[in-house]
Amino acid sequence: MEAQAVGFELRHIKRLEGSQGVYGIVIFRFYDLPPSVNELYGNNKHGKGRGRYKTSKYKKWLDSVGFQIKPQITGTFPDRAEVHIYVDASKNRDGDNMIKPILDLLVSYGVLTNDTLKYVPKTTIEEYQAEDDFKLKVEITEYAG
Repeated sequence: MEAQAVGFELRHIKRLEGSQGVYGIVIFRFYDLPPSVNELYGNNKHGKGRGRYKTSKYKKWLDSVGFQIKPQITGTFPDRAEVHIYVDASKNRDGDNMIKPILDLLVSYGVLTNDTLKYVPKTTIEEYQAEDDFKLKVEITEYAG
């Protein structure tokens, strides 16, 4: 699959009928883990204005996987979705640091409407035994609650 060369694979597992029409359970698999939350934003200490900005490391990760997401999904997922994140067990990462960049990526590229609890009332993260080079798997389903 061509997309694997740049660190991304999309799989539609099955189609479901929901309030927003027909959509699929979607699984994204990535070769590269997102940066830690501590590496996502820098502080603008000089020049006009103050505030925070996306670091080059975060922008690079977003660009390397994000641009491929949008063309492969038509529209956004249902208004209420569950996001399940699976991280390769060989990677010793802080789980809650993984959630923000992944949800932000999915919102930025229109997969999710928003990442607030109203739209994503359930997010889970757990380790899994990767059997290939993918370090991260993200599964999105309709919220079952």
